[in-house]
Amino acid sequence: MVSTTTTRDFALPSHVLLIPAIADPLEARAPRMPAALGWMLRQLGAYACRATVGLTVASLDRWPELTEAVIDARCELALMPEDDSWKTMPTGAFHDLIEATRAEFVARELPAPTTFLPPRPANEVLPRAQTAALAEAGMQRVAGMRATDLPCAPLGEVAGMPLTGAAMRLLPVWMIRTALPVGRADACVLSPGDVDPGAPGFVAGRAWMMRKFPVLLRGGFIAARESLR
Repeated sequence: MVSTTTTRDFALPSHVLLIPAIADPLEARAPRMPAALGWMLRQLGAYACRATVGLTVASLDRWPELTEAVIDARCELALMPEDDSWKTMPTGAFHDLIEATRAEFVARELPAPTTFLPPRPANEVLPRAQTAALAEAGMQRVAGMRATDLPCAPLGEVAGMPLTGAAMRLLPVWMIRTALPVGRADACVLSPGDVDPGAPGFVAGRAWMMRKFPVLLRGGFIAARESLR
């Protein structure tokens, strides 16, 4: 089981949905991010579910209403880097990046994140030096990766394929439910881009999300709020 951590009144269950809400570099998609994330939060609320939502500093600056929407939905704010450059940073620079990013949340009077969520979680094992740097910078767990020194919520897998948003669009509901049984420390990553009607190349993804995401929530896809109290 994954250990618990608290951001305001959020307690991490063993069965959690991860939603990266990274600021997309494609300008055509960016204005629709609040609407897409808002839709996902409303679905979570309708089925009394919570999620961990990763926000970048760019997201905080561009869409401050996103943070309040996540908090109002009683979900957890997670710290997310702007890109994948953190993977190749020297340990000291990585530590400083995480510490500075946490400070950006605090400066906006937001809860200081204690969960690290990479922009593209891939179920990879983090080097011990990176997990030590995360812990020293105030992180209590890693989501969507495999850590050696911190509690982690790994991605669920089907036939060795991590259940990222791209993989989930191709899988039937029954297969996803089989891969993510209640009670296991598995997680899933979805992006608001999957419900953006104007996202280039994401039409199929949006259709999947609009049709199946509520079905998964209704079927016990992630822990309900009642079990978190």
